[in-house]
Amino acid sequence: MKVATLDDVRRLVDKHLPAEYRSKFAWRKLAALLRRAAQGKDEAAEVSTALQIILKVERVPFQV
Repeated sequence: MKVATLDDVRRLVDKHLPAEYRSKFAWRKLAALLRRAAQGKDEAAEVSTALQIILKVERVPFQV
């Protein structure tokens, strides 16, 4: 799955991330960062960096 926009990240998390991951602290923080970026309060690049780090650390098994 190609993730190019903030909405792509939102859909990735909402539709493809297993529920047991969404409740974890790191993913809740990513969701908050994503909301702030969508509101123009944070940079989209921060979301990208955070997503890459969390995916590597959590080793999330995505099924897209």
